[in-house]
Amino acid sequence: MGPVQDSEVQAPSNAQQSGARARRGAPACRDGHGATHSEKNLPRERWDWETPRMFRTVRCLPLMICLLVLGFGAVQAEAAVVDLGPSGGVVEAPHLVVDANGQGYTSWVGQDTGATLNFCRLTVPTAACANRQTFSYAPGPGLDTDSGNSPVLLESGQVALVDVRCCQDSNQKFLYVSPDGGQTFAAPVALTVDHATGMPGRLIDVPSGALAPGSPEQLVTSDDGAVTYGGSIQATGLAPAATDPGWFTPPNDGGTLSESVARQGSTLVVVYTQATRPDYRVSWTADTGGDPNAAPSWTAPQDVSPMPSLDSGVQLADGPSGIFMIRSIAAGATGENLGVQRFTGTGWTPPVTVSTAPAGTRFAITETPGGSVYVIYKDQPSGKLQYRIASDPMATRFDAPIMLATGSNTVDFPAIAVNAAGAGWVTWTDDASTAHAVPITPIPRTTNLALSDGSTVSLGSPRGCVAPGAKFTVTLGFKRSKRKGAVYVKVTRTDFSLAGSPLKTVSHAPFRATFTLRATARRGAVIRVRARATIKVHHGKPPKKSIYAKVTVCA
Repeated sequence: MGPVQDSEVQAPSNAQQSGARARRGAPACRDGHGATHSEKNLPRERWDWETPRMFRTVRCLPLMICLLVLGFGAVQAEAAVVDLGPSGGVVEAPHLVVDANGQGYTSWVGQDTGATLNFCRLTVPTAACANRQTFSYAPGPGLDTDSGNSPVLLESGQVALVDVRCCQDSNQKFLYVSPDGGQTFAAPVALTVDHATGMPGRLIDVPSGALAPGSPEQLVTSDDGAVTYGGSIQATGLAPAATDPGWFTPPNDGGTLSESVARQGSTLVVVYTQATRPDYRVSWTADTGGDPNAAPSWTAPQDVSPMPSLDSGVQLADGPSGIFMIRSIAAGATGENLGVQRFTGTGWTPPVTVSTAPAGTRFAITETPGGSVYVIYKDQPSGKLQYRIASDPMATRFDAPIMLATGSNTVDFPAIAVNAAGAGWVTWTDDASTAHAVPITPIPRTTNLALSDGSTVSLGSPRGCVAPGAKFTVTLGFKRSKRKGAVYVKVTRTDFSLAGSPLKTVSHAPFRATFTLRATARRGAVIRVRARATIKVHHGKPPKKSIYAKVTVCA
């Protein structure tokens, strides 16, 4: 019996795994996902892999094993709602980022006309608002009102806050940097002391060298405010600007109602809702390497199809899988659909509908560092927050909705952020302009093996990708059949292996193994996990049943 400990492994290539199976002479069955199951004493059981809204049957000889692929919606276990306190309302709803450990960082302004900026660190596993801090400004022109704020994770990994103040004479943009993960903040740095744009739209950190060789790290903000007469994009460094940086205002007809920015490689993309009548139009433009603050750097704007958009809150998300947009699209004479579209480099894919009953602009989108796309929205008529996870990297289909437990609170204007492992946070305001937060717990991807008497062996594995050097856990479960004359009694031992290498044996419940990927694990690789369960039966020698899962290394 092997030791119960963490194991660090490097996955062999697919060719090496296939060769090893052939040398053992075991029968092989290739499932609909391209994975091969091989076991000398593999029974005539049904494999059930989770793939949403798809049914697929594969005939496997010589054992005639049927593979049934079926997806089920999940319900998140109720988590404690964290009350953040009074919020200034719509524009001042909480903004949010999440780190690799699942801790959240959120900022919002209170109900004192935005004079006070609030921040807290959202902790895990105990959900709480820790290190609550407030930032106040002296009364006076250009400082008395908040014009947008957001936390951001810098290239260095430090937590920072960007806050824009306004309004009588000018806008000023301030940067607060935390040296200790959001516990304290250094004195603010005035990035621009005049001619700053607001930032109710998205804020992104662009790493050094991302836009062009030698380019510095930049903070890019998006604004729909009247200060720039139609919304704007502004890029600044992390130090005070020596001169007025300027900004870019996308061409528009009648002003903009929302604006959002994202990055794919060296390209910045902006989408914005034009306040046209009788229907709104969503347009986009791209900067392919020039100065983001200069109009000549941007392509001519184009409208996004299909039209029209019924609501104003178009938003973007970006990450390893590309840039994704969420917006409300007219459906028929009176209906609306909430749709997700992916940027192709020259335009946008047709929308994938995630809800046919959204509640106006009460939605948000995020992409994890592993490339998974999450959307959240207020459902009608339930009035509850629901989120959905794209079941493929191109977000052409989504898993069933997962409802969040928000207590007795009403919900408006949510934000969502999730890490590569699927842990994250959601924030929102309610009808009384009080801010709230609730954690998102990772939902495992479950593989089921149905035994001949109706019992089931299951294997839970990470739904999202696993970063090189990170730990992940797999758990074997067993559900005994209630039929009369059931054969299988309980699991007495489980041998776990990763990429064909036996690594851990567990002889008591819970049958769980934690593995650590090598830091040099090849990004994008798919690693097979096997759990071989020894199951007690009423009579005879305990049989061994093997069940498999696949774990993807983050690209």
